[in-house]
Amino acid sequence: MPLPVVLAVEEHPDGLKGVEAQLAQRYAHDYRVMCLGNPGVALQKLTELAHAEEHVALVLAGMPQPPDVRSRLLEQVRDLHPHAKRALLVPLDVWADKPAADAVRTVQANPDWLRLAGHTVAVLGAGAEIGPLPSLLR
Repeated sequence: MPLPVVLAVEEHPDGLKGVEAQLAQRYAHDYRVMCLGNPGVALQKLTELAHAEEHVALVLAGMPQPPDVRSRLLEQVRDLHPHAKRALLVPLDVWADKPAADAVRTVQANPDWLRLAGHTVAVLGAGAEIGPLPSLLR
């Protein structure tokens, strides 16, 4: 049986590289870590995984994506992999950047985008120590 998948989508190449390195270092022995730079490609991969009935444990969506693309991706995750947890990747300085802070507030104002009945969703910094992930992956 294949390992469950942790999939991160981050359009910023440096952010993607950092997230991929951190995820692989900490979780590659228990999860198949997939990091993609294009939301469309990520959605295609998630669809393939659903058709193959493979378990997706967590999907992380990065901030650079336009809010409608990001929310559509997270909503599709819910449809394709209802048990997968979803979280938003934000840069460490998100509150200092008005457009990014506004985007986070938009997500906060629309909790149904990340609705996980009975679960907690964490917002993680792409460059941060990814310590909270173990609780997301339980």
